[in-house]
Amino acid sequence: MVKKPLDVVDNWLSLGAKRIIFHAETMGVDEIEKMKGKVEIGIALLPETSVEDFDKFSSVSNFVQILAVPQGFSGGEFKELMIRKIEKLREKYKNIDIEIDGGITPRIAEKIKLAGANIATSGSFIFNSENPVESYKKLCEV
Repeated sequence: MVKKPLDVVDNWLSLGAKRIIFHAETMGVDEIEKMKGKVEIGIALLPETSVEDFDKFSSVSNFVQILAVPQGFSGGEFKELMIRKIEKLREKYKNIDIEIDGGITPRIAEKIKLAGANIATSGSFIFNSENPVESYKKLCEV
């Protein structure tokens, strides 16, 4: 995460980045439009960012990522209010990928899948477990 993504995005692209996620609060549509087609673009929504804040980015992004925990260190607990945000996004955008990041366990993965998310990002459930491979497999079974 960086505060001024435009200062570093060209470096990422030159190193071969295939996918870049911008926080809705840090970029304008015109800035992102210039990168369309060069890289897969995602828009991240903080827990307090509304679904409506994504609307202006829907034509220039390939996916939306919901951050389901407050920003900070890994290991935060999934905020159940995010289920409704997923549902609202899926109702409004039938074909866009919806990725959830934060607090993902097999139980949460099942909930977000039922709500309409189709990508889950998990860190601490996998890497803080005694058997990361087994934990990863559990998530893949959902």
